[in-house]
Amino acid sequence: MDILGSVSDADVDGALPKIAEGLKKYCWLQANLNPLGMEFQQNFKGFYKVRRDEQWCEWYFGLMEESNRNRMSFKIVLNRLWLKTGWIEASFASKLVATLEPQLPVIDKFVLKNLNMRLPYFSKSDREHETVEVYKQLCAKYDELLASAKGRMICKKFQRKYRDSEITEVKMIDLVLWKIRESGKIPTIYIGT
Repeated sequence: MDILGSVSDADVDGALPKIAEGLKKYCWLQANLNPLGMEFQQNFKGFYKVRRDEQWCEWYFGLMEESNRNRMSFKIVLNRLWLKTGWIEASFASKLVATLEPQLPVIDKFVLKNLNMRLPYFSKSDREHETVEVYKQLCAKYDELLASAKGRMICKKFQRKYRDSEITEVKMIDLVLWKIRESGKIPTIYIGT
């Protein structure tokens, strides 16, 4: 079965021109990662649409700074967020680890939809564990996709369109999948944001 299911070459071609602005913002974030100053934090919040209060943001960027010094896995970051907020914040955990390790994917409702995946329901008793398993599966799907003809096609088209961008192939696919959206047909999937 095709990893991307119903995602067509035309979908990829349609998504590529929509990436330019986000790509520019993402590249700025990666170039200005050290140290995590106020300008970085503001741009991060804008790029990832972080709508949390100042106290939460201060704690989150403190966690990112800590992970920047001593890398934390998705599982550890997810657990730390849960201990602090009481929520399983898969999206924010993945954004933190993927910012520091750009070869890792980000959990996003559009990406999950395009990969025929979903996060566990709120009511799951072992939701934290299952969320970690979904992230492992997401990483495995990216590995599989990068080795596939469709994944290579996406990366080649991306590199032709954005010749000067120096980002990982995972991020190329991530940005493309993020922009492939069926108008009004994407179901709501809780991603912790």
